[in-house]
Amino acid sequence: MFSLEMLPARQGDCLWLEYGDPASPCRVLIDGGTASTQRVLKERLLELPAEQRGFELMVVTHVDADHAQGVLGLIRDPEVRLNVGDFWFNGSHQVQPYRPSALQPIPNDLLTQELRKAGLPLNRQWSGEAIVVPPEGALPVAELPGGLKLTVLSPGHRELENLGPTWADDVEKAGLAPDGETPPEPPLLQPIPDDLEPMGPVYDVHALAERPFEEDSSRANRSSVVLLGEFEGHRVLLAGDAPATLLEAGIARLDQDGPLALDAFKLPHHGSAHHVSQELLQRISCKRFLVSTNGERFQHPDAVALARVVKWGGDALQLFFNYRSRHTAPWEDPRLTAEHCYTVEYPGEGEEGLKIEL
Repeated sequence: MFSLEMLPARQGDCLWLEYGDPASPCRVLIDGGTASTQRVLKERLLELPAEQRGFELMVVTHVDADHAQGVLGLIRDPEVRLNVGDFWFNGSHQVQPYRPSALQPIPNDLLTQELRKAGLPLNRQWSGEAIVVPPEGALPVAELPGGLKLTVLSPGHRELENLGPTWADDVEKAGLAPDGETPPEPPLLQPIPDDLEPMGPVYDVHALAERPFEEDSSRANRSSVVLLGEFEGHRVLLAGDAPATLLEAGIARLDQDGPLALDAFKLPHHGSAHHVSQELLQRISCKRFLVSTNGERFQHPDAVALARVVKWGGDALQLFFNYRSRHTAPWEDPRLTAEHCYTVEYPGEGEEGLKIEL
């Protein structure tokens, strides 16, 4: 078995992967969502038999509150004794070598401090150094216990070099400064009842998709760890908040002919129009596109991004949303699904999150 579950992480990412024996699967956690996601993670772990309360790997893809805060809370929770084979995160120690020598050394970020305090490994696979793609040669690859293969597609040296000068500001913004405060979360939006009709106008997919593409320039987002997961012939691309050109560059370096065949693609930055391009979509062959966000803070997913997916993602594709929100509900309009030949899935009534069997 190989499955991916998008846990309810508000505007963030929290991806729970399971693979192997269904009775005792191996687990990987990619990002931890916002601070309140810690409750969801804790409940999920405590539901498991004591001997299974752990992960082969935990990853925080980059310094952003909606990816890191839930994991930080889980590590600090005295009731949760994490058993983790490895923890991947480009923290202060990993970023330091990429800062200009004229700048002052940077102090540890809070996540690195808490990992050390808890005695958890940090980038053991990479000898404690940065998770980074070399300028030339083969992409970094790790094989986890149980047979999951992970290929790192990004970030490269340039992305970490660009991040270096702004690291302290990014850490503080994410609430990961040792003396900082956790960023406040907005009041939780109420989900749209399942018995209501789709909201909003029927989109003009072609007009939206053709809007000029402008790429995100956020240094923190561009430093995202992008992973291609492979298990027993199935593939999933986990893009963090990385922009389209970096994903394209990583895919181009894979040893393959034609578009990259995927069983699922977790869209970057929660379906932002600044991260999904026609060129990126034409570099992959995929039927299932995943979006993790409730749209409460940044109004994701963007209609432009999803229009590009529907227009250039291929025939008979599926859209998976872990929230039914005012930004995702219009895409189930039967006039759109019939005209563009796609389907939409949301969590079931009373359910939180969405699980996809790969």
